Amino acid sequence: MSAASGGTASRPTRIVALDLAAAFLLLTVTVIGFGTTFDGPQYVLAGVGGTALGLAIAYLGARLRWGILTLTGATLGAYLLFGGALALPHTTIAGFIPTLETLRELALGTITSWKQLLTTVPPVAASDGHLVVPLILTLVGGVLTGSLALRARRPAWALVPALVVLVASILLGVAQPAAPLIEGLAFAGVAVAWLSLRASWDGDRAAVRVESAGTSDAASVRSSRVRRLVAAGRVLLAADSVGAGDAMIAQAVGYAGEREQFGRVIGSFQAVKHMCAEMAARLEPCRSLVWYAAHAFDAVPDEALLMACHAKSHTGEAGRFVARTATEVHGGMGFTDLLGLHYWFKRIGFDRQVLGGPEIVRAEAAALQGWGKRAAGNREQQA
Repeated sequence: MSAASGGTASRPTRIVALDLAAAFLLLTVTVIGFGTTFDGPQYVLAGVGGTALGLAIAYLGARLRWGILTLTGATLGAYLLFGGALALPHTTIAGFIPTLETLRELALGTITSWKQLLTTVPPVAASDGHLVVPLILTLVGGVLTGSLALRARRPAWALVPALVVLVASILLGVAQPAAPLIEGLAFAGVAVAWLSLRASWDGDRAAVRVESAGTSDAASVRSSRVRRLVAAGRVLLAADSVGAGDAMIAQAVGYAGEREQFGRVIGSFQAVKHMCAEMAARLEPCRSLVWYAAHAFDAVPDEALLMACHAKSHTGEAGRFVARTATEVHGGMGFTDLLGLHYWFKRIGFDRQVLGGPEIVRAEAAALQGWGKRAAGNREQQA
């Protein structure tokens, strides 16, 4: 667990509670697979108890930063201490206190119980020591699932041991396991809900992250969040303009290759060729600009706001040129609603003006680069 990101102290309480609850539900779903294997409901106590015990060890290990050896020792100790009550209550004193026979059965059960379960015709009796199998699976699965959920940088890794326990519970069941489809769907539903909620709660995984630049002032943090959101919106609008421009160019080129005038298609006229070529030449650089703006938003945060301004202003101007020129290529038909060209025309116009037109966004870009301050300083020096 040394490669993990840390213990629970560095994470909000609600995220720790969410991780533990999700791990518990995931492993509880796997217990259903033993439904037709045993002749009574005792397997539920062994499975759910093992899950709770494993998650408790995982939580303590994450909070106290236990290493692998300490975590393994704690798991083995919990197995010997509580295994009798959960899997072999008939060998204990008062149903809880382990005896020498309990410890012997638990030790042998780690090796022999698997073979006995596979070679015995189900349903099997819980009193024959077969409950050791679901106990071990859920106990070890709980420790691994909980530890990965609480420590790993990517909590989705916690699904791996939980999935192994799910598959094992089905394979160790009878020829017709208990509702494997329901198990799989329930497992997937819990996993998706957990990871979705986890992503929305975890600030490190939010779609739009806020770098507060070392300041603890609440107003500054809120302002930074707003700027990042606006920048994200501008990148999206720029990308939408590029897509709309592509659609208009494709439609214009297609129309120029079909519309005939003076006995030949208008696409053969040099003026129309130049119009189509100019549209492509204006729009193509926007594609790279938008790609880099999106890349900077995630990988180069210092340039994110500036590149969002550049992408928004440049695609706004190029998009307007493409919209006007594509409409002109279609002639009078381009001004009607018969070809659907007006949808893209309006879309480009919308993208151009929302969250600031090119003039406003260029002024923000200049301010971000300090040009306004330099110009003011130069004027002061000249005065």
